[in-house]
Amino acid sequence: MTENGSAVNCKIDRIETINDYLSSRAGLTIITRYLRSIGIVKLLAQGFSFLKRSSKGTSLLPIFHQLICFYFDGTSFRLVRFDQLKEDSGYAASMETSQKDMLSSHAVKRFFKSISIVRGTLLMPF
Repeated sequence: MTENGSAVNCKIDRIETINDYLSSRAGLTIITRYLRSIGIVKLLAQGFSFLKRSSKGTSLLPIFHQLICFYFDGTSFRLVRFDQLKEDSGYAASMETSQKDMLSSHAVKRFFKSISIVRGTLLMPF
């Protein structure tokens, strides 16, 4: 690999513990790309496809994607936080999602109401 015409050494030479961490929006882009690369959102959407009885409303892929990012973000676990995030274009961009596709708290409530208690425990954080 080259950078500005000179060779760049990309070899990992050690692993150590640091006090730095990705917080807020910085980590969501990485999480989004990781989720897409491993395909977990598609697996969840297929596993819970019984929830989508009609073509109306939001598809399961963006719902699961936004829920996972919401849990990773961890700023607030209150559902009304989705209403705040829906208005935040920077948050939507960090998740590589258009702002019009962001979920509202009402959409999330409807989603969780459609899941039985047994299956719903799979989605709740520990």
